[in-house]
Amino acid sequence: MKPPILILCGGRGRRLIPLTQTLPKPLVSIHGKPILEHILDFYIQKRFDHFILCTGYKSEAIEKYIHSKKFTAHIEISHVGEKAGILKRIYEASHRLNKKNKFKNFIVAYGDTFIDINIKKMMQQHIHTKAQMTITIANIQNPFGIVQYDRENRIICYQEKPTYYYFVGHMILRVSLLNSVPSRFLNMPDGEGIVGWFEHLIDQKELFAYNHKGLKLTFNTLEEHRMAEKEMMKFYTDS
Repeated sequence: MKPPILILCGGRGRRLIPLTQTLPKPLVSIHGKPILEHILDFYIQKRFDHFILCTGYKSEAIEKYIHSKKFTAHIEISHVGEKAGILKRIYEASHRLNKKNKFKNFIVAYGDTFIDINIKKMMQQHIHTKAQMTITIANIQNPFGIVQYDRENRIICYQEKPTYYYFVGHMILRVSLLNSVPSRFLNMPDGEGIVGWFEHLIDQKELFAYNHKGLKLTFNTLEEHRMAEKEMMKFYTDS
């Protein structure tokens, strides 16, 4: 049986106003339907059938939309308030996992990010490395030569267009890991708690990375939304 998927749907998307004045960000349309629906369809096609949507801003709109569709999957809503941070949403939603099935791992995806992840390959790596958590990363090349210098303005390091890696909003976690989340991180402002927890897991040598080389589609501004429309159209055309 495939593990459940938590989808984070609580953000406000302030930089997408006016689109997000009446809609939560996961319901903003891309290529004819909400990005959340693209995400659900992607996983349902891979035979995942249990989802928990971690809502916040305009939760009722997401609930109404889900109830209006006929997804071939069990979809629950976990709403812990608009002020809850990402880590708090994950923590609270994890209590809804079906304990009868005794899942060892579960998946977390972001409701405003579509990636054509090879989830089977990522899960295999996660299990092989015995990771507590594996986060999905992607590479980006800086277009500039990066310089570091000391207090005397002497150059101490030069890197020509270095490659960096960034988190693309997708992860696999051991269910048991949620039992050891330091309480100080749970009520931190949105974003700070999850970053603090990542840093804590790094110190414990329990955070691993999976390098995704495929599509990475998200948007935070109106211009990025327009670009995402083109990328999604190309994705379906090439599929």
